[in-house]
Amino acid sequence: MSDGFEALLDALAAIPRTAACVAEHRDARGGRARFGARTLKVDGRMFAMPFDGALVVKLTEARAAELVAARVGAPFDPGHGRKMKAWIAVPPRDAPPSWIELALEAHALATAPTTKRRTK
Repeated sequence: MSDGFEALLDALAAIPRTAACVAEHRDARGGRARFGARTLKVDGRMFAMPFDGALVVKLTEARAAELVAARVGAPFDPGHGRKMKAWIAVPPRDAPPSWIELALEAHALATAPTTKRRTK
């Protein structure tokens, strides 16, 4: 795992609303990996992970497209040749939005109430 991701984990661990998911992540290091990486999850929902030196976060499709258009990151492809529209891979960066800002945005989205669709 990269030093940048470890620094992100340390920063998230100091924030009350994200501390529990960091503790769970650190406790589960020997567990199953998703996309070949260790993911940060909240309420069973993945919202961020390290991948090939980048931070990959799950946002809304519109927000991910906005960040790609602004050249903040690129659409995430986990290796099967099909990009995931709501996931964006962001290389280490000094300019806003920072990894911590993006991780907090992804965490907020993952903890937001969802409307479940029911089929008849």
